Amino acid sequence: MSREVVALVEALKSMQEHTTYKAGVEWGKPRGGHPEGKIGLHIEELERNLERLKKKTNISEKEEAKLRLLIHAHDTLKVHARPGVPIIHPYSHASLAKDFLSQFIDDHDLLEMVQRHDEPYSLYRKHRKGQNVDDRMTEMVDAIEDLRTFLLFNIIDSCVEGKKRDPLVWFLHQIDEDKRQGIDHSCILPNLRVKQAT
Repeated sequence: MSREVVALVEALKSMQEHTTYKAGVEWGKPRGGHPEGKIGLHIEELERNLERLKKKTNISEKEEAKLRLLIHAHDTLKVHARPGVPIIHPYSHASLAKDFLSQFIDDHDLLEMVQRHDEPYSLYRKHRKGQNVDDRMTEMVDAIEDLRTFLLFNIIDSCVEGKKRDPLVWFLHQIDEDKRQGIDHSCILPNLRVKQAT
């Protein structure tokens, strides 16, 4: 493993040992898009999706380490979030997750991915309402340097029980083929049965 990968792996371990993380993964009950309930169960599902995706496309050690950090950080602060606020609001779950993750890494691009992880879905909803989202889409794509990892994460996070694939298909279609770097509709994962909340 390269030093960079080791640092990412160590950051994940440190984050998982933090009391904020431990409390965050215990939070949640079944809700729209998340029939599994607890954040920890969602993380387990995404870990399985990462393993499934590795069989469909080549994922480097560095990409895998980044994806694991995204998987474990992106929703873990929902317990403290204000429902219904915009993605950029300081008390959105994305902003809180970004702030939390920044305690363990100083990778601006990875922090940007955490902040924007739900933005493709938000843009899809605005598009479906007839709004022009071209400028916001361009701004988001330009803001993320490692677009391939961001796309891989969106596949991992979108291909779960309780979520339709339409927003993901639409998002992939919006990204120029050369920018997708081999990520396309063939990477979309079918549903698996997941552990339901009890």
